Amino acid sequence: NWMEHTEYTGEYDRKGAHHEVCVWFWEVVSEYDQEMRARLLQFVTGTSGVPANGFSSLQGSDGNIRKFTIQGVGLDTCVYPRS
Repeated sequence: NWMEHTEYTGEYDRKGAHHEVCVWFWEVVSEYDQEMRARLLQFVTGTSGVPANGFSSLQGSDGNIRKFTIQGVGLDTCVYPRS
């Protein structure tokens, strides 16, 4: 339920999961095995484990429940991936 509980902001706000880059992201993630998904999750959240109640209960570093967020940043702001 990762994709269901994802928020899209910045450059991806209007099209959300239908933005070309987001479609590519989810296609790649769907091809990952469990280990690679865990590594990606570790990179973006700081933990490799999915919360017991799924992504709807993903906690931020401050302990509050937050959605997984994919934020589109214009090339004039940043050209490298960041989490």
